[in-house]
Formats: sequence, structure tokens, C-alpha cells
Amino acid sequence: MAYRKTDAVLDSLATTKDKILAAAIQTLGTDGNFPKLVAERAGVGIGTVYYHYPDARELHAAAVARQLQISLAAMATAGNAATNRLGALAATIAAYCGSMRRLPRVTQAIVSEPSFRTAIVRDFEDRIRQTRHPHPDVAAIAIYGLLNAVLASRLYGIGSTEAASTALVMALQGLGLDRQEAAGFAAAGLALDQTLN
Repeated sequence: MAYRKTDAVLDSLATTKDKILAAAIQTLGTDGNFPKLVAERAGVGIGTVYYHYPDARELHAAAVARQLQISLAAMATAGNAATNRLGALAATIAAYCGSMRRLPRVTQAIVSEPSFRTAIVRDFEDRIRQTRHPHPDVAAIAIYGLLNAVLASRLYGIGSTEAASTALVMALQGLGLDRQEAAGFAAAGLALDQTLN
């Protein structure tokens, strides 16, 4: 008689897979044997990791994809909670900074991943286009590069709140806001990010 996985077994497997994926996200950017480090962080055996993700590249790709989902969801929530177009843009950028600031090693590990970069830049471009900026595509790429450079800067301490604030103000100034106006939108965006997380 063939073994049939019960609903309880399927639920347990799904929970274990979620736990492995969460551990993989937190392990991105760490030196060492990635699957082994993930297994240790998740509190499961290495065989369990390979059961769900037979290849280290597949595990890495799944972690990047999941972090992208998390970042995009946070950005959408923040942007949609704002009261005007510039506020929505600032809140979206602040949410990105917040999601990356909370996991600085992850930021360094995935900002150059093509799928991650493309999706985030597209989201920025959509919000910038709503502000009637003449070149939303160029502005989105420039802001993405600026944010990641500042967030990863050792000058501020990787992942610091000061780095996120500075990056956000600079990005908004690059879109034509004066320093005081940019600082106001940045503060509001960062406050909203804190409230939502």
C-alpha cells in the first residue's frame, strides 16, 4: 500500500519549509556553507533543508524571492497609506529603507540580484511617474543606487537609522524637493514605516 501524506503531515512540511525560508533570508550574506548555516538557524537537520531545497542555488533564489515579496508588500502598504503623491513616494522609499535596514547583511547580499533590482526599481518608477517627474525611469535607477550605497555605507554604520534618513532625504532632493521639504517627507515616511512594522 502506497504511503499517502495526511493533511497534518502536509501542514508540518509547509511549516518546516517556511521556517527554513525565514532562516535562509536571515542567513543571506553570511560566509560559510549556506545550507548548513540555514539548517542551524532553522533548528532542523541538513537533510531536512535538502528535502525542501535540493540545491543551494535553489535555496538562495527562494530566499531572495521571498525577501522581494516582503519588501514589495511593505512598500505598497506604506505608499498606499500616504495622503498625497509625494508622501506616497517618500513612504514607499522609507519602507524599502526600513526593510533593508532591519537586515543589513541581506541588503548587501541581494541588492545586485537582477530580479530583486528590477522589481524594486519598477515599483519606484511607478511611484515617481505619479509625481509627474519627466524621467521616472532614470530617477528610479538613480534612487535605487543611492539608497543602497548609503544604506551599506560604513560611514553611518551599516543599516543605521541615520543612514536610512540620509538616503531618503537625498533621494527626495534628487527629485527636486528642497532640503527642508525632503526632510519633512522623509521624517513622515520613516515614522509611517515604524508604525507599520
